[in-house]
Amino acid sequence: MRTDLTDPEDGTPILEYIASFGSDPDDFEWFTFPAHGEETFGLSGADLDEFVARCVTACLANGCVPVDGHRDGKWVPTYAYGITDDEIAWNMVRAWHALDGRQTEFGELFFSWKDWIGKDDYAEWTRRREAAR
Repeated sequence: MRTDLTDPEDGTPILEYIASFGSDPDDFEWFTFPAHGEETFGLSGADLDEFVARCVTACLANGCVPVDGHRDGKWVPTYAYGITDDEIAWNMVRAWHALDGRQTEFGELFFSWKDWIGKDDYAEWTRRREAAR
């Protein structure tokens, strides 16, 4: 993936743009990374896949957790994509490809901030991530 690209509207470098994903604890991170890569930077193919994987990794680095469903009004972490950054990133890329071009729906390939996840579920997520390092 080319790392010299910038957002044509505001000049933000692509790596800075990627790093911002998942950085707002008051927001959900919906799986819109492919659209951002295509529309903002004109990416396709392997470059778009790498962009999407890097966006997922940025979400994880910024404290987001992949989730799937609710329990007691809180999001529940999913381990369906793995537990390490690389596993999660590339398994989410594969899951996105499995949609065959369909846009994701709310809650599908989805991240939440830890404050919106049950305390025990988040503790288990953290424990598993630490054990995988």
